[in-house]
Amino acid sequence: MSSFLKKNGPLSPFNLKKLLIHICSALSFGHKHGLFHLDIKVENVLVFSDDKGNLVFKISDFGGSIINDIKNEQFE
Repeated sequence: MSSFLKKNGPLSPFNLKKLLIHICSALSFGHKHGLFHLDIKVENVLVFSDDKGNLVFKISDFGGSIINDIKNEQFE
């Protein structure tokens, strides 16, 4: 994401909202399954374009993550 921002400048309010939704959704999903990233920063967010040219944001670098054995009846 750092290189994307250097090349393209700041995100528009629309894309900033999309970034927050994508990252928070991914973190929530991981947490519900016992995966905790522990190193969220701009360098660990990847930016892609989909087939329609829309920006897609994804989390990378799970090397420092921890996994807990969480029992969640919702997912059993």
